[in-house]
Amino acid sequence: MIAVVGLLAAYMLLLRPKDEVVPASPTPVGNVATGKPAVSGAGKIAEKAQGAVNASNAKSQETEQTAGSEGAATAPAAKVAPAAKPAPVAATKDGVSLAGLPKSVAKPLAKDKVLVLLFWNKRSADDRAVRSQLRKVSRWDGMVAVRAASINDVSRYGRIARGADVAQSPTTLVVDRNLKVTSLVGYVDAQSIDQAAFDALRNSGGYLKAAYLQKVNETCTATGNDARFVARPNSFGELGTWASGGKRVASRMNTRFAAIKAPKKFRAFKRATVADHKFLVSYYADWAAFLGKRPTASRFMAGVAKFSGRERQYKAVAKKYNKRMDDRNLVSCGASA
Repeated sequence: MIAVVGLLAAYMLLLRPKDEVVPASPTPVGNVATGKPAVSGAGKIAEKAQGAVNASNAKSQETEQTAGSEGAATAPAAKVAPAAKPAPVAATKDGVSLAGLPKSVAKPLAKDKVLVLLFWNKRSADDRAVRSQLRKVSRWDGMVAVRAASINDVSRYGRIARGADVAQSPTTLVVDRNLKVTSLVGYVDAQSIDQAAFDALRNSGGYLKAAYLQKVNETCTATGNDARFVARPNSFGELGTWASGGKRVASRMNTRFAAIKAPKKFRAFKRATVADHKFLVSYYADWAAFLGKRPTASRFMAGVAKFSGRERQYKAVAKKYNKRMDDRNLVSCGASA
């Protein structure tokens, strides 16, 4: 009996599989070896022990099933961690990272603008003079950004000052759209900086954003080429030919200009310019008609007296015309043409 009970205890503790649930037997099991009802005292005790084992197994199964169903019903759903946001990618320009640059500089470069950057020392008279000139630099219709920084902070701009020797102040860097740098060391005026900025624009994508203005500028370039073929007069007798040539060039310019279709935002610009062109055509035409083909000195002097009022009007129109063109950065049309 002791051996049987020990065997059953060992079975309960060590031999019974942990993951397998043994179903309860509907009737008590008799002799373990034969399955027949026990007859001896020891057999009856073993039979009772086996019945206790079976009852224990049945209770264990019931408990596991109940716990399983309750766990399925009441266990809280596992929280799903939100997907991590991707790390921001640092902006690059022509393979050079703009990360770490001051925003005032990185932003215009990322937007494909030309950058004018002055490194200066406010204690220096030359530096303050260049800083003052910097305020006059043209922004070229928003295509040029102008900034100033202390010479002590030059290390913060190392990513864009590649190959530029910023060893003293004042130093003005002009950075084009391809991050090519031009250094202007020492005192420079606004006109010099403007020229460097214009060269940077022209060499890295152009300096006019609007297609209409590009066509206008091309028309002015063509007209300038035509004007070069009108010989300047070397005597009074050549003044008539010169005036006729001026009329021809002005008329051709107006025809070309008027043929360019202007978007709504440029229509007022076009109307004013066409009116100026018409004045120029009539001005040269009247002079040519008065002088004739071979004018004399006295005829020319009479013309000066006759057209003195027109001459003042001509100068006013030319001044207004040049300003209108310069304000639009039309370098082939305005005062710099």
